Amino acid sequence: MKIIAADITERGVDVQSGSDDAWAHEAATRALEVSAQTLSFQLKVRRDGESVRVQGDLSVSIQRVCDRCLEPVELSIGGVVDLVYVSSIGVKCAAESNLDESDLDVGWFDGLSLDMADVVSEQLALWMSDRILCDQSDVRRLVAGQCEVLATDSGPDLTRISPFANLKLPESGQ
Repeated sequence: MKIIAADITERGVDVQSGSDDAWAHEAATRALEVSAQTLSFQLKVRRDGESVRVQGDLSVSIQRVCDRCLEPVELSIGGVVDLVYVSSIGVKCAAESNLDESDLDVGWFDGLSLDMADVVSEQLALWMSDRILCDQSDVRRLVAGQCEVLATDSGPDLTRISPFANLKLPESGQ
């Protein structure tokens, strides 16, 4: 779903969606690498001076596996969205726009339209944890039992054979 930049006013444009919208589902899958079980958000896109601000709430739940015990878990991600986008029209590179540390949370868009799939995907990617563990507050274990580290011999053999193992140096004629 794209919002034409000229249609974005200070009053704002409301964007509401859920799992039934294909574009939102694809955006979540792109960020989370799995299909979302539930997805809902209420966002307001409004003009804020020269920039566009996206604010609202977003929540999603997905099924993954615990990175420690490899058992299935349900991960719930959500919270308050507050993203700022600036048009890249007329800017050759970010260095020309005199960015400082407070601008690190600024995203760029083409100035013609704001792709809401990119906004949703970016926010979910920012929230996604590097590791998913059973004992995290936003994770619910789907099988009974305790989360335990797998024994080292229970997985596939991950030793690599060096491609250079059989190479021999030529003998020097000295």
